[in-house]
Amino acid sequence: MNLSFAKGALAVLVGPGLFFVACRGSAKSDAIFSLSTTYVTSLREQPNEKSREIRQLPLGTALADLGEVSRFLSGILLADSLRQEPWLRVQTSEGEAGWVFAGAVQPEAAGAAEIRRWLLAKRFEAWFGPVLAQRWQRWQELPEPQSDSLFSVQLREGLALRDTLNLLISRKVTRDAGNPFPDFFWLNEASPFFIGQQIAQGTNFYLFLDYRAIGRRAQRTQGQEDDRFAALGYAAYPTDSIESPLPAWVFPLSTEASCSNLGQGQHLAMLQQLGVALTAGRYFKPELLRLKEAVLEDFLNQKRSFWQPREKILAELDAIRAAAPSCLSDRDWLAIEAQRAIFQQADAGGMKLNLRAGE
Repeated sequence: MNLSFAKGALAVLVGPGLFFVACRGSAKSDAIFSLSTTYVTSLREQPNEKSREIRQLPLGTALADLGEVSRFLSGILLADSLRQEPWLRVQTSEGEAGWVFAGAVQPEAAGAAEIRRWLLAKRFEAWFGPVLAQRWQRWQELPEPQSDSLFSVQLREGLALRDTLNLLISRKVTRDAGNPFPDFFWLNEASPFFIGQQIAQGTNFYLFLDYRAIGRRAQRTQGQEDDRFAALGYAAYPTDSIESPLPAWVFPLSTEASCSNLGQGQHLAMLQQLGVALTAGRYFKPELLRLKEAVLEDFLNQKRSFWQPREKILAELDAIRAAAPSCLSDRDWLAIEAQRAIFQQADAGGMKLNLRAGE
């Protein structure tokens, strides 16, 4: 499809085959009025309810989207429903420019699903900025990969974006710690491979990898490496196949806190499966190594406490030594041997062992 726009025009892709075009500060004859009001609302000088009203906009008023979004969401009551949405800079057919609440407008000639995608894209830009919003949208709209190699590249880009989002959310929550925690659950609609959940006793939000979604996509590709990666996710998170702070190799103490369950065999089982997967292919190597580090960190961390008694812990470490999983490097072995020596000491280096017995 060949599209050309006037100088100064901004094209915004909000869904497959759906474009909206706006002109930044242009004359009214250049503007494309792709939005209309769905409530009687106000055009304001600044993006907030207390700003000066430029004029009232009746229901059905045509507006041009000028491509600017506020960097925050506002809570406004519309028809007895509290809406949390950003503000948009728009232009009327008379040439007046100002800000309108996004919850009071929608794209014209668009279906419900397209309108929803458009609104989620505006929220995303308000929270995370236009550059990250564009990267996320391009990633979402990549064609479904036909091979496990292409799938690994697509997933890796998604994981990098996910990590950036989690970092930005954490920073925003820290900065706004005195305010009510914002709602980020709408990100689940925009996240094909991630599930968002509140963590840290409801004071933060995190996007976790959903291995069920990975498995469904893997079934439709050529090759087996993505299927093996999904299977490892199922083994690591057997309850619901969603990444969480409570993988199979820990003993849960609460919904988020845990101690290591070294001594029950899960660490050995995961390391063996990781060794097989890494030997069989290279496409998901960074993700597999990341999972291996999580398994090792669980019992190599000097601040970790342990559910099992010393004898069971040493027995599993000996079993790991005997099995010699191929995923372990020389550096890993040095760390494991050093930790085993600490476990053999009378005080285990000050680590807490055998919590199951209340010791």
